[in-house]
Amino acid sequence: MATTDIITSHQPVVSFVVPTLNRGKYVLRAVRSCLKNNDENVCIEVVVIDSSSNDGSFEELQQEFSDDNRVKLLQNPRGSGPIKSWLEGVESISGDYFTFVWSDDLISPLFLKTLLKPLLDARADVAIGFGKNELLDHELDFSPTSGQFSILDRREILLRYYRIAVPKQLHPIIVSPTCSLFSATDIQPWVAGVRDYCQQTQLRREIMWQSAIGPDLMLYLSSFSPDHFSVALTEKWTAQFSIHPESISIGSDPCRLQIGYWLARTWYIEAYNNREKTSFSAQLFGPHLLRGLVIIFRCVWSTNCHRYFFRFFGELLIMTRFAWQNSFFISGMGMVFIEGGHIVGQRLFKLLRKNSK
Repeated sequence: MATTDIITSHQPVVSFVVPTLNRGKYVLRAVRSCLKNNDENVCIEVVVIDSSSNDGSFEELQQEFSDDNRVKLLQNPRGSGPIKSWLEGVESISGDYFTFVWSDDLISPLFLKTLLKPLLDARADVAIGFGKNELLDHELDFSPTSGQFSILDRREILLRYYRIAVPKQLHPIIVSPTCSLFSATDIQPWVAGVRDYCQQTQLRREIMWQSAIGPDLMLYLSSFSPDHFSVALTEKWTAQFSIHPESISIGSDPCRLQIGYWLARTWYIEAYNNREKTSFSAQLFGPHLLRGLVIIFRCVWSTNCHRYFFRFFGELLIMTRFAWQNSFFISGMGMVFIEGGHIVGQRLFKLLRKNSK
C-alpha cells in the first residue's frame, strides 16, 4: 500500500519492520507471515530493510514483492550493523502501531486479531503475546485464538522485568518484540535512547550497539514508561522464534546476554528516574543491583567473562552513584535483601519438594 494511501485511511495502520542480512528463504517466509494478517478493518505495511545481502535474498524479495504496494523494500550499506537497520527501518514506517519481525522468525496469521484488540478496545499502551521456540526449518501450527487478554498496570509489569524471583505462574518475561505490538508514539523515545545510551561507553558499544543485545529490551521498557498506563497480556502464541546457531539468543555468550540486558535495565532507571517516584525507583534498583552483583561474580569465576570484569564493574559503579545522588540507594539496598530472601525461599521450597518425592 502506498504511503499516501495509508495516511489518508481512517483504518488503523500496523507496520511490520523486518531487518535482514543473508537470511535466504527465511526472510521471504517472515514477510509472507506478515501479509497473511489480512483484515479488512486494518491496513498493514511491511518495511524490509536489508543490509546489502549477498546471498540473492534481496533480489528474491524484489521479485516476489516489488508489485505488492503493502511492502516497502529498503537497503543499507553492508557493514552498517544491525542497530542502524533497526532504527532506519522503524523511522520509515507509516503505522499507528508497529513491531519488529526478525527475518528468521514468523508471526501468527492471527497476530493482529489477538494483539490489536486490546490496543483499540481496552486502550492498552502495548500488547504482549507469547513466542514459541522452534527449529529454523519448522513452522509452528498456530492454534485459533479467542483474543482473551488481561490488563495490568504498567508499574506491575515493569517490576516483573526487574525482579529475579518472579513466580513461574506469571506471564514470562518477553524480550523479543516479534510477539508483541507497540504504539508508534514509543518510537522516538526508544530511538533517542538507543542512539545515545548504547554508544556512550566501550562496553555498551560492543555489546548493545554492535551485537544488538539490549535495545530490544529497551523497547519494552520504554513502553512501560510514565507516559503509559496499562499493558495487555495474552497467553496465545503470536510468533515463532527460530532456534539456530546464528540467532542472538543461541549464538551469543550467556555472559554477554546478561550484561546487555542489565545495561538496558540501567538505561530505564537513569532515563526515567525524574518521572518515577523515588520509592518506585528503589523497588527497581534493588533487584537490579543484586542482578549486577551476580554478573560481577560470573565475571570473576567464568573464564568467558573475565575480559568484561573491569568495564562492567565501572558500569555498576555508575549505576550505584546515580542511585546515591538521586536518594534511592539506601531504600534500594533494603530491596536487595528482600529480593535475596525471596530467591533463597524459592530455592529452599524447590529443595524441600524434591526431597519429599
